[in-house]
Amino acid sequence: MYESVNTLRDPESVWKRMAEEYWEFSVGVVNGVPAGLADPAIGIGTIGGVDMVVNGIRVTVSGNGRIPLSDLIDVAKSISFAT
Repeated sequence: MYESVNTLRDPESVWKRMAEEYWEFSVGVVNGVPAGLADPAIGIGTIGGVDMVVNGIRVTVSGNGRIPLSDLIDVAKSISFAT
């Protein structure tokens, strides 16, 4: 898991475009915010992950290709930020 400054003006649109181009990507909702999802069970070489923006902070949970997407989503759900 890592945090970075969000540089995406419209994260959900970016993730939707990725989902249109790459079948292992989709867009979901984690803790009430849109999230880009990459399923390691789909596509060769996909490591899996969850990408979301919370309070202006981009949060990425990356897998290793063997961790199921559902587990990566659980990790993302466990993150809480002070508001």
